[in-house]
Amino acid sequence: MKHFIKIIMIFILLLGVANLFSQTTPAEIGTEKEFNPELRTSSGKLRADSLNCELAGGWFSGMCYAVFTVDTLAYIGKGVYLQILNVSDPANPTSLGEISCPGVVENICVVGDLAYVADGDAGLRIIDVTDPTDPDEIGFYDTEGSANGVHIVGDLAYVADGDAGLRIIDVTDPTDPDEVGFYDTGGSAQDVHVVGNFAYVTDSSYGLLVINVSDSTDPDESGSTGGYNSYGFHVVDNLAYVACYSVGLRIINVFYSASPSEIGFCDTGGSAMDVYVVGDLAYVADGDAGLRIIDVTDPTDPDEVGFYDIEAYARGVHVVGDLAYVAYGEDGLYIIRYTGGSGIEEEIKPNVFSISQPSPNPFARETVLKYELPKSTEVDITVHNMLGQKIRELYSGEKSAGVHQLTWDGTDNAGEKLPGGIYFLRVKAGSREINSKLLLVK
Repeated sequence: MKHFIKIIMIFILLLGVANLFSQTTPAEIGTEKEFNPELRTSSGKLRADSLNCELAGGWFSGMCYAVFTVDTLAYIGKGVYLQILNVSDPANPTSLGEISCPGVVENICVVGDLAYVADGDAGLRIIDVTDPTDPDEIGFYDTEGSANGVHIVGDLAYVADGDAGLRIIDVTDPTDPDEVGFYDTGGSAQDVHVVGNFAYVTDSSYGLLVINVSDSTDPDESGSTGGYNSYGFHVVDNLAYVACYSVGLRIINVFYSASPSEIGFCDTGGSAMDVYVVGDLAYVADGDAGLRIIDVTDPTDPDEVGFYDIEAYARGVHVVGDLAYVAYGEDGLYIIRYTGGSGIEEEIKPNVFSISQPSPNPFARETVLKYELPKSTEVDITVHNMLGQKIRELYSGEKSAGVHQLTWDGTDNAGEKLPGGIYFLRVKAGSREINSKLLLVK
């Protein structure tokens, strides 16, 4: 007994010495870290090496492996926790609430009052976030693989499910979701984005796949790029910006679903894991190279215009306004502002080449296209079918600066009425090109 008491006393003495030399004061234990750009990260690394970027703030009180931001709320994946932050003041985010998930939070998509979580081996989890201080799981679907990505369109959840490919889940009743279709991508599905009748899925072995999901119960591959290890991506208009790990950012023209083709790339220098595009800027979470900002004004010749590198591992990125929310793994959430002079600012200028959404669309008799030119230039406007074949030339020649419009009546070059279906309108002005999808109904 005396021997046991002696051991306890020695242990207490050693513990006291350890506390004496500890750098953490009792007041710091369990508290949030205050924002200070001059401090080092939690792992002891310097804050940043940067170009045209500044640190607006962040959440450095825990890990962050996934992020999705809506207005003033940031939803982050903190290991097995979904945490909700108030980021109305980026310099001082505050935690509102969190919920434990059975798997690792890999990806998040928030629609209305529901957060859909790709929860790794635990599949799809559906969280009611009506009260962000008290999130509550109301439903789940345990997919066959490992849920890496999720995108919601209407009453369907599209899940990039690792080795189990693309899974399509009916979430009409979020308390009782049910799988209605699936497609085996061949490798490991990493992320998914749905536009119209097509689900774009990245696969770590087979690149970008374009899957026709017009019949959600029987999805079918329309085309693919093959090749590079592909992870997070973002589809804007008819271009897919794909984070291809060590290969960097690849820009894929998906105008022709049957034959998506690369039109440009940028070697980001790190391990590209995710990308988000706003205006003419692509924000790339580039692994150990941090956040890289790429000017994609000319998608055939993208160019890096800024970066923010803390020598930690950037895994995910989401952009709202002029702020990029970057998931830096063990080093937390960084909120970064791009201070360069292109991209978001250029997007709102009135004197850039732009087109409006053709109206009406879908249409039965005719549809009207309006487009704006910043200067006099050569313009070609054509209509193509699903195979990429040109079936109608609407205009070819020089147009003056200003707003123009034209009408298409659903006929081909011979004046014959075309069958109902999906068509593509291509507007080319100088070196710029914009495509729009049309639905002709009978």
